[in-house]
Amino acid sequence: MKPLYLDRSSAQNASFSFKERSEKNFLKVWHFHSELELVYLKKSTGVRYIGDSIEPFKEGEVVLIGKNIPHMWMNDQRYFEEDSTLKAEAMVIHFKENFAGEELWNI
Repeated sequence: MKPLYLDRSSAQNASFSFKERSEKNFLKVWHFHSELELVYLKKSTGVRYIGDSIEPFKEGEVVLIGKNIPHMWMNDQRYFEEDSTLKAEAMVIHFKENFAGEELWNI
């Protein structure tokens, strides 16, 4: 399956963006973007697909995903049940490689 490119660039051309997500379930789209992604999973369980890695995830985890790496978060089936009251909650930061200046990655 070919990953979808998602444009995460900011209209203000900011060096990073922050989103707090609270939804019935996470976006089920195999995708990538040119920004790095730092995710803190507040509430949720399921399977994460990052590059060629497939592993379960649970609340409390922190995951850093490199730029242009295809990924997807797939909640457990119970999150998709019609009468489910579960929530998938995460804090997500998208940032450019040079968000803190060109020299950070040379340290």
